[in-house]
Amino acid sequence: MSLNTQLSLLFARLAWPSGLARERACVAIAHLLLDPGSSEATKSYLIKYLQSQPLENLAGTGLLPLLYARERDSAATEATEAYVGELVSAVGKRSILSWLLVREIDEALAGKVEDWLVCSGSVPYDFAPSPFFEKHATAFLPPAYDDWARLIDELLGIPFKKQWAYEWALLVEKIGAKPSVEPLRFWVEAKPGGERFHAVDMELSDVYSSALLRAFAWATSIGAMPPETAIGLSARTCPIDLDLWQLQPGRRPTWWPVVKETNGPIEIAPAEILSQIEDLWRRQSSGNSTWLGRDWVLAEASGQAHLSNIVYDLEICGVFQKCHGPDAPNLDEIADWYREDDGTNEVKARCPSPLRLRGGVLYAELSDSIQRFGDWTIAPASGFTESYGTNPRWQYWRMYRKLWLPAPYISKYPIMFQSNENEMSVYDLERTIGSWRDWTDGIGETMTAPLPPATGQYLVLKRDLVEQFAADTGSTFCWVCRLVAFHRERSDGE
Repeated sequence: MSLNTQLSLLFARLAWPSGLARERACVAIAHLLLDPGSSEATKSYLIKYLQSQPLENLAGTGLLPLLYARERDSAATEATEAYVGELVSAVGKRSILSWLLVREIDEALAGKVEDWLVCSGSVPYDFAPSPFFEKHATAFLPPAYDDWARLIDELLGIPFKKQWAYEWALLVEKIGAKPSVEPLRFWVEAKPGGERFHAVDMELSDVYSSALLRAFAWATSIGAMPPETAIGLSARTCPIDLDLWQLQPGRRPTWWPVVKETNGPIEIAPAEILSQIEDLWRRQSSGNSTWLGRDWVLAEASGQAHLSNIVYDLEICGVFQKCHGPDAPNLDEIADWYREDDGTNEVKARCPSPLRLRGGVLYAELSDSIQRFGDWTIAPASGFTESYGTNPRWQYWRMYRKLWLPAPYISKYPIMFQSNENEMSVYDLERTIGSWRDWTDGIGETMTAPLPPATGQYLVLKRDLVEQFAADTGSTFCWVCRLVAFHRERSDGE
């Protein structure tokens, strides 16, 4: 098979419905750009791809391999410098998203965002939105996008959603797309046993997304939407965080509690898992935790611990605890509070680029984080962050388990964080104070609801930092552990 044929098949994957297939295609193209034997042919094909894309969303996707290549290999920046301007000029369908991506490559090449505001002009007064558009917008795109459109209508007093529908109708006609729910039945509906695809973008999803980018451009061009708002909302259409993309998930660590499948009449997995947790705690407490190193403490973790007819998912919540009386709390309530999506235990961060989860943790008072359960008061040692500027659904397992950072009050200095290939490093003004990592263990394009993905993640913090905070507050650092079981009654059942 010729290289040109191989490239044709590979680039076709950039529009494949599966997000994982698109992501792998981007990475493969990036490696071809870095290979001296294929870089010239790949560059030429990428230029043709960018010139021929009829949709803004796919034009943005075409820029991602170049970004990945330049950040993956420091030598690639110099190697691609000769033709990066040619690639940027080849972007046929400009949008605020493409401007953001080009700005990450070269600010001078990006120029002003106003030069990337492409739309079809204001929607005609007598235009009637397609019933299909209205009915299925939340099926082909995450529902949040439709919520934004309604909110913009209300807050800005402009026919934003009607403009979105107008741009959608023009794009459907231009590319000859057929409005149909048939793709939803294959890619979105659950299969027997509850299995379903995740991170799916069908042809109409790309049309909806591209039309939305054009509507953002329209709202900005008429002066109704501040450019900063349009930039932030456009970033949310990017399917990957550029920094998290470089952070490679590893293998399940050898110390993570896990048991093999048991076929006996008595289910012994929970007892074995809990026994391993107790052993981890004893070794950590004694300072002999060779599994982490003497200087580190496990502050938070979650991951799959056993897979058979019963799936066990383990959660470890690091907290600072004080006891004020005899009333013992419901530990399940503590675990719920620690992990629920209500924002109670969220660590907020400020990130300079909306395409990168990298920056500083926003300070929060300890008193605002303390919760009382029975006669205990609890302060979390860590919290999850959702300070994504993008919607990184190509790495959906990370959105499920979330990324965890130290509680902002645990250090007397401001806390910053940044990814490299192996970890998310957390540091203050003096030193590195923490590290977050994750692993995949058989992750695929599909998940079975409500099972968690076959992945895991954990956050470690410097031991002296944890011990000093506990001493200063008169508290005790401990783990609240929860083992969640999912039972499948039949091999083909839910």
